[in-house]
Amino acid sequence: MYYLRKALSMPPQQLAGRVYQRLSYQFKVNFERWRDIRLPTYRTARFSGGLLRYVTAPTVTALEPHREVILALANLYCDHYFDLLGSGWVQVKHGMACRGVEGQRYTESSVGAQHAMPLQTTPANTVYTQRVQNLIVKNYVPIDWHLDFKSGFRWSELTPSNAITYGDKLGVDVKVPWELARAQHLPTLAYTYALTKDERYVREFCNQILDFIATNPPRYGVNWVVAMDVGIRAANWLMAYDLFRSFGATFDAMFEAEFVQSIYQHGHHIRHHLEWSPTLRSNHYLSDIVGLLFCAAYLPNTRETDEWLSFSARELVAETKLQFGEDGANFEASTSYHRLSAELVVYATALIMSLVHPKGKLAHPNEIASALLSQEYLECLEKMAEFTMNITRPDGRVTQIGDNDSGRLFKLHPSYTKMTVAEAKQKYIQLADYDALPDDAIYWDENVLDHLHIVAAIDGLFKRENDCLLFTGKCLDFYFINRLAKVDIMTYRQERPCDAEQVRVGEYLPTVEGRTTTLSFPGASLREGLKCYGYPDFGVYIFRSQRLYMTVRCGSVGQRGNGGHAHSDQLSIELLIDGEPLLQDPGTYLYTPLPEQRNRYRGITAHATPQLEREPADLSILFRMPDTFQAKCLYFGEEGFVGSIKVFGQTIYRRVSILDGQLEWVDSGGIGFLPESVLMSNGYGKQLTDEQSVSLKLQSMLE
Repeated sequence: MYYLRKALSMPPQQLAGRVYQRLSYQFKVNFERWRDIRLPTYRTARFSGGLLRYVTAPTVTALEPHREVILALANLYCDHYFDLLGSGWVQVKHGMACRGVEGQRYTESSVGAQHAMPLQTTPANTVYTQRVQNLIVKNYVPIDWHLDFKSGFRWSELTPSNAITYGDKLGVDVKVPWELARAQHLPTLAYTYALTKDERYVREFCNQILDFIATNPPRYGVNWVVAMDVGIRAANWLMAYDLFRSFGATFDAMFEAEFVQSIYQHGHHIRHHLEWSPTLRSNHYLSDIVGLLFCAAYLPNTRETDEWLSFSARELVAETKLQFGEDGANFEASTSYHRLSAELVVYATALIMSLVHPKGKLAHPNEIASALLSQEYLECLEKMAEFTMNITRPDGRVTQIGDNDSGRLFKLHPSYTKMTVAEAKQKYIQLADYDALPDDAIYWDENVLDHLHIVAAIDGLFKRENDCLLFTGKCLDFYFINRLAKVDIMTYRQERPCDAEQVRVGEYLPTVEGRTTTLSFPGASLREGLKCYGYPDFGVYIFRSQRLYMTVRCGSVGQRGNGGHAHSDQLSIELLIDGEPLLQDPGTYLYTPLPEQRNRYRGITAHATPQLEREPADLSILFRMPDTFQAKCLYFGEEGFVGSIKVFGQTIYRRVSILDGQLEWVDSGGIGFLPESVLMSNGYGKQLTDEQSVSLKLQSMLE
């Protein structure tokens, strides 16, 4: 009904264009299915020479401080243990038993997939598949790349990718196999080879790549559905391969031949399945063009790969301008999607700077270099880093605003907390029945809210080692970018103040009548050393002093009004005093597997907003939230904040006053201050238990 109303509201010409676009897409889909049944989907191309190289790896000395976690993770990966999206460390293999998601559990027999290698494939792909499988060592235990290893549901590798459905079965999450197939664990194997020179890690890298190629024919199965994931996978394969080579590893000719052809297949698939839209392009399209850029950069020059390279470089510049506001924050109204998109931009920028170097391979280098080295583009990169610094709390975690799916391009710096399995089970609700490892075993917990690698990467681009060490420590992303970008940006950039620190709204703190909440904090003044950072494009206002860290959410729902990753959080507050959290955004938990839970986490009762008798936002579509709030910042400065929202025909104001030893909230409407629900997640799929008392701490102060 929604789509019918939307169609009827369009002008006839626009509606006709949409209908034509849909019919053209359906014709393309039907033709691909007809062709792919009859012909091999593995494409081959002739290249003179092997893959090119760009990475100058961090020294072993730089890796040494992380030796323990690197070796521990690599050994888990070699045994095919993965901890993704709240799964806990589980061994992913065919026929495994899965714990399920909140009571929803599937078995392989229920989806007709009880088999081990050699896996099923179409007759046209059989010869290619068997040839690749024969290259895998005999004692290798294959990974089930098609399995949601949380719920147990499995997609068939015989299903054309454009016929794969998802989001229609309770508890099933397509993101799980997608996340595994992104292969962000592979660079860690290269690090471990550098530290140990053990050929086991080289063999494991080769076997996992060949395993994937053999069991995931292009355009078949779940891992070719979305070009974004194809692009991120290709980039990680290439990064790991380049790292191994830079650390002195060698590969046999047969593996290299299959690897080159698969990189070409990835690039070809991306180029012909771009997630482009004239009305809304997001991190998906940005990931497409960055993945295509990596494929084109590493493959030898041909007319086709040269076209990919020029296209992706031009699109990177255009999409960076489109998807980041003047304040440097990403347009999706999500701090975690800012991290993903900033990663995509900074790594692609550094790679292009290697290509426009006098010895580089990029066509039309002057045009591209001019755009990348423009003052506007460089300032945008700096503002991306500043935004990440300013949303990073005193405890090293970022403020969560909007969706968080833990999405990344690369995971080059290991940010993990060491604990026991028993401690992990106590920390995370979804691990209560976890039994894949004994309670006294070591459990490495990824710090998904640590975004400092973005700051380190951008500092590496600008060659600012002292600034990087001061704020982020010895982060490996700095060394990667510092060595990858071959252009001296320092000669192009100019020193500039932090624009966000100059933002002020209104001349005085307006008076607001209504429900008053006062919190007292004995000790030094909350105003001592106070700095204010405003991000009006994104919609967040930040206060930071020696004792206080506070953010107020007020602004756009993101994505040019689509609000696909927005929450019902306007005028919500996140608060830390003396580094201790008192109010926190609850995060996301899950997307499509549990729609009711998604809406709980993005609804108003999960956020510290002026509470209302019913939900004001339209949550009927999981990835859309129209801007019904019309949030406005009326005052932002050293005295505090005043903002307004419009709900149910009335305007509600919230005033936050920062006094020496007190904070004071005044809400002109609503039924209370604290949210009714106490929810908390730390990254996608990770429900917290030990931080659910945060709001209760504040409640006890109010009582």
